[in-house]
Amino acid sequence: MENHDSTRVLVIMPAWNEAESVGDTVREVLGVGCPYDVLVVNDGSSDATAEVAAEAGATVLNLPFNLGVGGAMRAGFKYAKRLGYSRVIQVDADGSMIPGTSARCSPDWSTPTSQSAPDSRTKVNTR
Repeated sequence: MENHDSTRVLVIMPAWNEAESVGDTVREVLGVGCPYDVLVVNDGSSDATAEVAAEAGATVLNLPFNLGVGGAMRAGFKYAKRLGYSRVIQVDADGSMIPGTSARCSPDWSTPTSQSAPDSRTKVNTR
C-alpha cells in the first residue's frame, strides 16, 4: 500500500447493499472541492455496491461478510492508519450526511463526524 500525504483527509463510507445510492454519494463527496480521498467499505453486499462505488471514483475495501457499521468503520480506520491519514470523516453511503459548502477544506476541519485516525497507542479490534 502506498502512503498518502498525512495532511489528506479520508472519507470512510460504510456501505451494505447501497448500489442504488453509493455512486451519487461518492461523486457528491468528490465534487465538494476538497482534496478528500474516498474509501467505500463494502460490508458484505450482495448487490453491485463495490462496482458502482469504484466506477464513481472511490477506493473500495471489500469485507467478506457483513460486520455492521462498527466493523466497517474499524476496517476503514485500520486502512487510514496504515496509509498515514491524519483525519477521517464518516459519510453514510445513502448520502444523508455529506460535507456541505460550509465545511472548511483543510485537515483541521472538525465536525461531530470528523475524528483523528487511531495512532499506535490505539488498539483496533478486528475480530
